[in-house]
Amino acid sequence: MQIHRTAAIATLVLTAAALPAVAAAGDSVPSGRVASHSHDLVAVQSADVPRSQAWGSARVKALPNGKLQVTVEAGGLAPGVHHMAHLHGFVDRVDGGCPGPARDTSGDGLISVAEGAVDYGPVLVHLTTAGPTQAPVTFTDYPLADADGSISYQRTFPATVDHHRMAGRVQVVVHGIDLDGDGTVGAGLETTIPALCGGAPD
Repeated sequence: MQIHRTAAIATLVLTAAALPAVAAAGDSVPSGRVASHSHDLVAVQSADVPRSQAWGSARVKALPNGKLQVTVEAGGLAPGVHHMAHLHGFVDRVDGGCPGPARDTSGDGLISVAEGAVDYGPVLVHLTTAGPTQAPVTFTDYPLADADGSISYQRTFPATVDHHRMAGRVQVVVHGIDLDGDGTVGAGLETTIPALCGGAPD
């Protein structure tokens, strides 16, 4: 009996000694209440651009466990095709919001992904439905619009300090417009052109 008791005490001591290390490992991931940021998604392009006037909403939620959950509901997009979608922004500051008409510096009547990035910044997270969330990613892992041009997306991303901190200072950008009306989104400009944008600052 004494042997068994000694072994049990030794096990408890070893377990207790391990606890501070576990707690320390989690200290770098913020905890606390949920921080939820909801945004309207508005068309980036002028109403003069055919098939460009999509609409939607997004929610970027920092969860207490340090994870980041992103929800996107959108309509009016090119139907039956995958649409690139990202969290854009800057890791060290709030970005400049969504681009306006003045960002068409080329004068072609369109705001390209590069022109828009002056405001909303580089890609921070790829909003894929599965697989990697950092480049390189598979194009078919992006949300697929249904026959009505709608997407309904939600994914929870792993806990990292950057993910948790970026929740209130990013733009949700959905790309892809059928500019030539051929029923698809071709490679190049049609795939990358920003269609919808919304986020911080509200």
